Amino acid sequence: MEVKIIDGTVDPLYSISNAARMCTNTQDKNEISKREEFVRARIRNGEENLLEHAYVQLEIRGISRACLQQLVRHRYHTVYSVESQRYVSQENAQFVIPPEIRKRGLEVVFEDMCKFCLRSYQEMIDRGIKKEDARYILPEATATNLIITYNFRGLRHLLRMRCDKKAQWEIRDLAYKIKKAVAEKYGSDFFFEGLGEK
Repeated sequence: MEVKIIDGTVDPLYSISNAARMCTNTQDKNEISKREEFVRARIRNGEENLLEHAYVQLEIRGISRACLQQLVRHRYHTVYSVESQRYVSQENAQFVIPPEIRKRGLEVVFEDMCKFCLRSYQEMIDRGIKKEDARYILPEATATNLIITYNFRGLRHLLRMRCDKKAQWEIRDLAYKIKKAVAEKYGSDFFFEGLGEK
């Protein structure tokens, strides 16, 4: 699984604090520490709508279709563009193997079944079945790629829900990678503090 930021608000702290100050008709203090405290206070007061003024766009590669199904449930302030199995051939598909299956030494059984499904998929294609119909035989473990655009409010929602220890392992791993990528890009995870502490 890979997570890469490909676009986003240049200075989210400025964008959010500037919008918040419009509401209160106060001047921006050009000191970052004052901006941070001002925005923190807004978040503590439940004014998360202000976070919608900043966004981040991510390219995600190598998550399972099972993880994708969980991810797209988070439609809140989010846009998804997913590699289509209708148009993109899956003849060289990769598969995500759950750690529990590896831990119990069942990866060969799992891989054999995935390969069988892939051979069957290819046989259907070779016999003239459209990709959009042949794809029905592919397992949930089939890896996919996508681009997601979150505003920071939607991203806070995702991290609140999916960094939780009760979340399923793959989407939890993805949420932590997203959080880490955003923190590295912006020099801090200030906007997501307290969400997903391990």
